[in-house]
Amino acid sequence: MSMSDHVSASTQMLGQAYFLDLLGDAYNGLGRYDEAIVALSEAAAAFGEHDAQCAHAVCLFKIAQSHLALAHGEQAMRYLEECLPIFRELHLPDHEEQALRAMESCRASTA
Repeated sequence: MSMSDHVSASTQMLGQAYFLDLLGDAYNGLGRYDEAIVALSEAAAAFGEHDAQCAHAVCLFKIAQSHLALAHGEQAMRYLEECLPIFRELHLPDHEEQALRAMESCRASTA
């Protein structure tokens, strides 16, 4: 595979990941949380494979939000615990604060 083929395949895969991210947002907006989780999980995996750390962390956060909407607090907490250190590493205090608030919500719902 030539360098340009590799770049093209990588770009195509990231494009697909962004599409899945948007699809997950649409499903969330429609209240179709299970389908959102599937789309966002695929997007998060692709972002992770391509070192798109911010997009990866945001997808993890969105998956957590979907789990919270389904009252799956323990699953949501796992995704929040995964995205929080990435937000910190990338110096994204607003995202970090959102994740911390969501964690508080998880703790309150399981208490």
